[in-house]
Amino acid sequence: MSSQLLSAAVAAADAAGRGLLEVAWLPVELAHNDISADLVVWELESFQDGVGPVYSATHRVLVALQSWLAQERAGRLVVLTQGSVGQDATNLAGAAVWGLVRSAQAEHPGRVMLVDSDGSMDVGDVIGCGEEQLMIRNGTAYAARLAQLRPQPILQLPDTNSGWRLVAGGAGTLEDLTLASCPAKELAPGQVRIEVRALGVNFRDVLVALGIYPGAAELGAEGAGVVTEVGPGVTGLAVGDPVMGLLGVAGSEAVVDARLVVKLPNRWPLTDAAGVPVVFLTAYYALRVLAQVQPGESVLVHAAAGGVGMAAVQLARLWGLEVFATASRGKWDTLHTMGCDNTHVADSRTLAFEETFWLTTEGRGVDVVLNSLAGEFTDASLRLLPRGGRFIEMGKTEFGTPRSLPRTILGWPTGLST
Repeated sequence: MSSQLLSAAVAAADAAGRGLLEVAWLPVELAHNDISADLVVWELESFQDGVGPVYSATHRVLVALQSWLAQERAGRLVVLTQGSVGQDATNLAGAAVWGLVRSAQAEHPGRVMLVDSDGSMDVGDVIGCGEEQLMIRNGTAYAARLAQLRPQPILQLPDTNSGWRLVAGGAGTLEDLTLASCPAKELAPGQVRIEVRALGVNFRDVLVALGIYPGAAELGAEGAGVVTEVGPGVTGLAVGDPVMGLLGVAGSEAVVDARLVVKLPNRWPLTDAAGVPVVFLTAYYALRVLAQVQPGESVLVHAAAGGVGMAAVQLARLWGLEVFATASRGKWDTLHTMGCDNTHVADSRTLAFEETFWLTTEGRGVDVVLNSLAGEFTDASLRLLPRGGRFIEMGKTEFGTPRSLPRTILGWPTGLST
């Protein structure tokens, strides 16, 4: 981050103090173009699609950078690319070169310059202007600056009196979300109609919005709202009740099976309740249904400072389990506030948790592992089941079978669930 970028950011902030910023390429004056210094131009002459050209380009520029920076001489190395930055960027190899060279610029200020040109200006007219990075388009030089974020178009409600729902467009970006009309549905027996007031957002929703979720799916899984209609056969719920649950839609109203929602405890804000169902139901299913935990048993919860992890820790303590938890060191305070002492907390980013918990349990290990790690971390977790036990896998990066488990594991899990 340069002083120029920060100065531009401060100048862009309005009187209200709003600080949402974006990187924008803005025109710059080139009146003071001092080219008296020694200059060497390295040009990425052409570009092709694919991984191979990216590797080749970054390797070649790395060699050039190392050679230049090893020389104790005045002057600057100018790295010249085409189509590598800006809205019209099409050069994948050039973009990778920019990323590598920017790292070198941070380590060696003033020694290297980046120019991405469409050929409309002579490079000699810009390389002495004092900018570290320039983009040339149609005879104008641009420099990257932090600017106030341009307001995005507000989602428009459909021009009907019906309800609406949030849908993902076909572009595969978070900016491509739209509101579509959603006519009211008739209630079937056992269903309730809910006016949605708040929605929980899960990783699944991000995948759906980006168009990479496997299979057909809509946005929205959980939320909270107020019951506005009750179908035949529904008991325990009435119009006006605040509820939370698995709504299955991101929209103005939801029609769901009454068994998928529950009344809120007194004074619970709807915004807090909206993010509760998925993580707690996941933790409940893992520990109570799959692992069938019993009071007095011990459980290792990985990534315990995440949503499902925090829910699992709370439920485990409620049910009288001894909880061992891992998280990155910056999140240990969260675990301490949930009742985990230092002997029951370890780092989720190193394998030291195995030794820590082995010593705490005096070699007994644990009864249940709720796992979301991978590779050698999974192996270390399995070794903490020396007496057998239940291993519950939540991760999506790898799925093992008993036959593929390492021979170094002392005991086999009596239950292995994914």
